Amino acid sequence: MNLAYKAIKPVFGWIGDKAKWLWDKAIKPPFDKIKQGVSLVAEAFKLAKDSIKKQWDQLQGIAKRPVKFYRARLQRRNRPTVEQGCIHHRS
Repeated sequence: MNLAYKAIKPVFGWIGDKAKWLWDKAIKPPFDKIKQGVSLVAEAFKLAKDSIKKQWDQLQGIAKRPVKFYRARLQRRNRPTVEQGCIHHRS
């Protein structure tokens, strides 16, 4: 083997070991926690959105019948009658 390779190999091995330790013990764990936190926040927003949609859909369903009734009542009340001249004859 080359003399330079024999001299450099242990140094790079030591650097590689320290870099792996740094990644495994100091860098990766906080990033994993951040990923977990972001996932939890995303799931919470999804659950909130789904819950709001469900409640909104129920509210729409509850409100449809009274609104429909009230609209029909207003239309009947405001409908012009024959006496008011709503029918126009064509000449």
